[in-house]
Amino acid sequence: MLTTPKIENIIRTWAESHKNSIVVSESEIDELAERIARTMSEITKEARKDGIREYSWMKDGITYVGTTGKTLRAAFDEVDQEE
Repeated sequence: MLTTPKIENIIRTWAESHKNSIVVSESEIDELAERIARTMSEITKEARKDGIREYSWMKDGITYVGTTGKTLRAAFDEVDQEE
């Protein structure tokens, strides 16, 4: 499993809050899975933005990506709008 400091912190916090529990409910496990999924989504978006930024270029003070005239801001907005 791919872990990052953010995900490790979520798991550590969750485990600490449940250390005296013998039984963990399905809804608690679902909540943990949802928090991890949201964090992975955030990490993926940031990684995509990093990749886009790596291939950006500047002309006349405006940062573009690719060859279509799309600005860096427009590309980032597209990433943010995706689910």
